[in-house]
Amino acid sequence: IDAPAGSIELKLAAAGQNLGFGYLPEQALWLADTARLSTAGALRSTPAPAGLRRGDVLDGGSVRLIAERGFVVQQAGSVVDVSGAAAVLDLPTGPLGSPQAATVASAAGSVRIEAAEGALLDGELRAMPGGANAGGGRFDLDLTLANRSEIVPSPTPAQRVVELAAGVGSFVPAGLAYGDAVQRSAPDDLTGIARLDPAQLAAGGFDFITVGADQAIRLGSDLRLGATAGVELTAPVLGLAGY
Repeated sequence: IDAPAGSIELKLAAAGQNLGFGYLPEQALWLADTARLSTAGALRSTPAPAGLRRGDVLDGGSVRLIAERGFVVQQAGSVVDVSGAAAVLDLPTGPLGSPQAATVASAAGSVRIEAAEGALLDGELRAMPGGANAGGGRFDLDLTLANRSEIVPSPTPAQRVVELAAGVGSFVPAGLAYGDAVQRSAPDDLTGIARLDPAQLAAGGFDFITVGADQAIRLGSDLRLGATAGVELTAPVLGLAGY
């Protein structure tokens, strides 16, 4: 899906109390290894006389992956891209307002991932600025049961924990395929767990990161978040992950 400088939202909405759908262990918002979601910035050209290059360089847009019930799974090979853009325009910066060529860069956009059951994020996340003077992107991860809207509570464990750990390899269990019950696909129960390597965010250009969890955030050893604009970690407990 390509929406230059726009917005993309993929959402597994809570069914609502009247429909009576309960917990489904196979429910997941799934990005396969060939998936690409892009709202990268773009040049919006404006007609101009004498072949002058005029227009606006638009910031990167937003991508939201929301699972009010179920997991968010992003396989290795998939790409989410909200990077900025750059273009050469003829700007009235010369003597007496004469046009001169200049590179104009735009800022990156934002990625938000929200899940009720868990999140396994192995894919590429891009939010590179369009140039040296433009801003990087924003990344938000929230693991919460707040939007489930159920009459009967889910039979899954109540804890919701985000684990941030570097250099541990793939978080998506080998052999796991779309339609499988995610929580039964690994030696440890994955229900209530979101896992992300912050190196993905640093490599992708994100300069502001927020992470939230209903119960806890666990940090791996030798962890470097690398966000230059800020980091917010919000949970009742901050601790160390057992990697």
